[in-house]
Amino acid sequence: MKRILSLMLCVTLLLCSMAVTSVSAEETSGSCGDGVTWSFDSSTGTLSIEGSGAMTDYANVLSIPWKSYCPNIKSVSVGEGVTKIGSYSLTWCEQVTSITLPSTVKSIGRNGIAWNESLKTVTLPEGLETIGEEAFACCYALSSVTIPSTVTEIESTAFLQCSSLSGVNTASGSSFTSQDGVLIDQNGTLLCYPAGKTAESYTVPSNVKLIDNSAFRENKNLKTVSMESVTEIGERAFMGCSALSGVSMTGVSKIGAMAFYGCESLLYITIPESVNSVGEKAFRACSDLRLAIFENSGTTVGDSAFRDCSQLTIVGGIDSKALTYANSNNVPFYTAVNVVYNGEKVKFDPSAFIVSSGVTMVPMRGVFEMLGAEVSWDGASQTASASKDGTTVSITIGSAVLYRNGEAVALSDSGKLIAGKTYVPLRAVSEAFGNTVDWDHSTKTVTIY
Repeated sequence: MKRILSLMLCVTLLLCSMAVTSVSAEETSGSCGDGVTWSFDSSTGTLSIEGSGAMTDYANVLSIPWKSYCPNIKSVSVGEGVTKIGSYSLTWCEQVTSITLPSTVKSIGRNGIAWNESLKTVTLPEGLETIGEEAFACCYALSSVTIPSTVTEIESTAFLQCSSLSGVNTASGSSFTSQDGVLIDQNGTLLCYPAGKTAESYTVPSNVKLIDNSAFRENKNLKTVSMESVTEIGERAFMGCSALSGVSMTGVSKIGAMAFYGCESLLYITIPESVNSVGEKAFRACSDLRLAIFENSGTTVGDSAFRDCSQLTIVGGIDSKALTYANSNNVPFYTAVNVVYNGEKVKFDPSAFIVSSGVTMVPMRGVFEMLGAEVSWDGASQTASASKDGTTVSITIGSAVLYRNGEAVALSDSGKLIAGKTYVPLRAVSEAFGNTVDWDHSTKTVTIY
């Protein structure tokens, strides 16, 4: 993503150099708002913004009147009296390392101080009230920032792709909180999990109900996240989190469009019963995704939700909308299975399901532990063993033979490695320990006694 954006910037630079009607070499000053002027001192490389009032909101970087000087700007001076940093106005100042805003600034517009690749520090004044969309986007060197207590509105994309930003701090008295550098508002919305935060696991605080749009976007370090209190995941919330491999989201009702786009380390995802809808392209380009397990047959699945997931199999009910999606998009489908042991329903992670051979498969460790057996694993031989009450059962990945106390028992299907988990035939391993197994086809339920 960063390479794509950099390419876009290079194209913009080329366009600027070709725009002969834009800014001539003699134009070193002018108006940039009602009552606000700009000037550029080429001898010092200083861009000065002076006057009283709001800077102009520009449509893009091509609209900035000083755009031809942007590569040569070394410092930015914004004078007292300026009340707004206009959209795109202080963007693309490649050599600027520090910016201090005056006490009169009340708002920063969209992309107001974005694409300043060398910017390491920015001082936001008391009195600042709003920080707009992508205000500091792609300031790759920005390492920390403190939100003044006067700020009442911050867009969740304000610090998008600030890859060195490890924490967003808040001043005393702020209506926002910073919990270990993670920005959360008073309504329980997680706004920003910084892209430069190095933690590998994160548990969303219990007061958070909404993961805002792009909140975790482009964090390359986070591997597991648990969000048991969250009810909604916004658009692009985890987009580009390339290390993310484990997600727990019990209680979520909605997964937004492109929420996990490009999470290429995800091996499996369980869409809990609480989820009503999965947005379009929600898991697109999750290239290593092997299983998507739908616990609710009524969960709607948006267009291209799993596009470019070439290794995927969907698991769900036989009358589910997930099956409809799978059939429409030529995605393999396994039927989910309910497992009841000693009268209680057992939930496996990942789920139990029927494979193409018609055999119910379950995660090896989960079923052995359910049966009360002690489990061991020999990685060299890819063999799982379990012992209980004098009985030892072993099964090797890829083999259609189970050994019970050394005696071979033929299997109707072999042990398999699926989504990074060892799966074994449920009936065979249960009966090997002396259990009785019943099957109810109408409810797709296995009952073990």
